[in-house]
Amino acid sequence: MKVTSNAAEASKQFEDFQNDFWESLQDGMRRVLQYIGILSAKEYLHGPRPRRLDIGRTQQLIRAMLGGPGFSGGVKTTGAPAVSSANSIRSVTRSGDKVIGEIGVRNLPYADMWETTGHGTIVPIRKKALHFFTHDGREVFTKRVSAQGPRPFLKPAGEQAVQSGRLDEILMEAFSKLAVD
Repeated sequence: MKVTSNAAEASKQFEDFQNDFWESLQDGMRRVLQYIGILSAKEYLHGPRPRRLDIGRTQQLIRAMLGGPGFSGGVKTTGAPAVSSANSIRSVTRSGDKVIGEIGVRNLPYADMWETTGHGTIVPIRKKALHFFTHDGREVFTKRVSAQGPRPFLKPAGEQAVQSGRLDEILMEAFSKLAVD
């Protein structure tokens, strides 16, 4: 850092450093959110039931968790484009002396249901039976689907990311780009 005797110049340098600091912190938070989204998609949305959702048919939730355009995080998606951010929530805001990151999905009501509550027993309302295809392509006609508990995918991914220490590494990488003259 340059040492100067001019108070106005020193004040300007300090202000520039503060702005760079906040920009680096916000950039780091965006990277943290992306990491949590990838972890959620890879570790909690892909794989066999009942532990994981295995939502291979629609994959809207996976694409929403992966977030920004042009980045798939190494998770294979089929059918639609590799990544769609239409349903993705990625928000980084500064409030006073805090930077707040938010990750989630919108317009996918089942996402909140799986994350928090699961679903109760499902029975037909307009027809005599429910009709659907399973994740492996089998056609099913049934009078009811049993209740299922929650299968969270976002909270455990966030907790795993914190426990792994990777979030600290991501933020340190962002701060290492701060140029101190």
